[in-house]
Amino acid sequence: MQNISEINASSAHVLPRPLVIAWAHATSLPVQPESVPSRVRRPWKYRLRQWQKSKTLTLIESNLHRQITLSELALHCRLSVSHFGRAFKQSFGCAPYKFMLKMRMERARALLLENNAPLSQIALQCGMCDQSHLNRTFRETFGKSPGAFRRENGEPKIVVV
Repeated sequence: MQNISEINASSAHVLPRPLVIAWAHATSLPVQPESVPSRVRRPWKYRLRQWQKSKTLTLIESNLHRQITLSELALHCRLSVSHFGRAFKQSFGCAPYKFMLKMRMERARALLLENNAPLSQIALQCGMCDQSHLNRTFRETFGKSPGAFRRENGEPKIVVV
């Protein structure tokens, strides 16, 4: 009686693992672990190309004041939405939404230091729906409210009306 490794070695091709296991159980042959090929799972290695990264950054930076959809970003990079999302995460280390939120908070921080505009106006300039959304997200990102951040870093001299 042949075991499964001898049958697999004598055949012209290697059978898929589930088929080999099912066949071995049906014929009551012993299955050797090294004789059953396992599926090799490769880590995701695709990233955005340099032109795609720069185009994506430019698009995000120039449109921070509005909502940008994932499909819009993927279209500019000539990728499907799912492929773009995975490649973006590999390239930048976080999901597109988180990245855009970080950039919006950096812009809010810069605007708080530059001028004395009301927080509701800064929220709209950063693409937030209202002042409370800005307050909540700013506090989660920097650990303090926008008002406290502005008071600690001194009032800006430029007044925007």
